[in-house]
Amino acid sequence: RVSITRYAPMPFHEFLKRVMLTREGDRDLYLNLQNDNVLEPPLLQLVGDFNIPVYFKDLALRCINLWMGNSPDSISTPLHHDFNDNLYVVVEGRKHFTLFPPEQAPNLYTQGKLLGVDPNGYIRYENMDHKPHMTQLDPARVDPAKFPLYAEALPTRRECFVEKDEMLFLPTGWFHQVTSIGRHVAVSFFAQPPSTQQLDFLKTALAERQAQRRG
Repeated sequence: RVSITRYAPMPFHEFLKRVMLTREGDRDLYLNLQNDNVLEPPLLQLVGDFNIPVYFKDLALRCINLWMGNSPDSISTPLHHDFNDNLYVVVEGRKHFTLFPPEQAPNLYTQGKLLGVDPNGYIRYENMDHKPHMTQLDPARVDPAKFPLYAEALPTRRECFVEKDEMLFLPTGWFHQVTSIGRHVAVSFFAQPPSTQQLDFLKTALAERQAQRRG
């Protein structure tokens, strides 16, 4: 089922007691810690238990997000993309990802009016009101009469499972629907994506290094 969110304040220890520490869990409660601060409680209390990945050492870290749930049903997010590079780490449980590249934005019926897709994957909209990066369709059940352009995106669709202790890198603009299965904990690291100029520099530097190795 696709989750419908309504935010409600709750002490962390109460969430653990009601959701994570019971065998049956709770299909209606889910913790999503995601805001504009780099770190927020309870991650502040857990800061000694994890490190910022070395893969992000050259990118500006924007925030660290925490996802926790425990439900007898699978729970899926709406198909959407981020405006950051995202390194998604599964700490416990498993996640199923359905993925589409940024250039498929015109075929995925985003909520916002699309202006264009930059070479680094950043997707631009006419305005940022009402979550423009969310799509109007559910890739698990697409009505071809309502969403005819989806047929153009379908050949680029990719799916994968991410298990405990595994990571998935989601570059800026990659659309993803995440399905959580059973009890699960994940941490994601949001970083500012490289500009188009920085990306061109990195591609040139990588090509030069590969040429040197072949030589």
